[in-house]
Amino acid sequence: MILKHQIVTIGTSALFLLLVLNLLRKNKMKEIYSILWFVVGLIFIVISLWEGLLTRLTELIGAKYPASVLFFFGLIFVLILLVHFSVEISTLRKHAKDLNQSLAILNNELAALKKNFGPKA
Repeated sequence: MILKHQIVTIGTSALFLLLVLNLLRKNKMKEIYSILWFVVGLIFIVISLWEGLLTRLTELIGAKYPASVLFFFGLIFVLILLVHFSVEISTLRKHAKDLNQSLAILNNELAALKKNFGPKA
């Protein structure tokens, strides 16, 4: 890897790690996700520092170009994230539905109480 490219990828990875740290510090990201993104950032730094790693991985899986290996693993990572977030969204939708139903029941009970025990004219 050319030294200039190595410096850019390490710098970009470091900025990415700082962004994740800042989001965690401001409570805009859950800790579990910050760990995941820290690991991703560290993997990019390791790939940037260890020049032969990507080439060896490319040869190991039988690919032609190192960039295609990065793209492949990136695609797998994104697909796993999409499945995970789909499960999270489904869970949140169920919780929202349950909360809305509970709220409707409570509002109905409150209206009945107001009707029965409200001011009499």
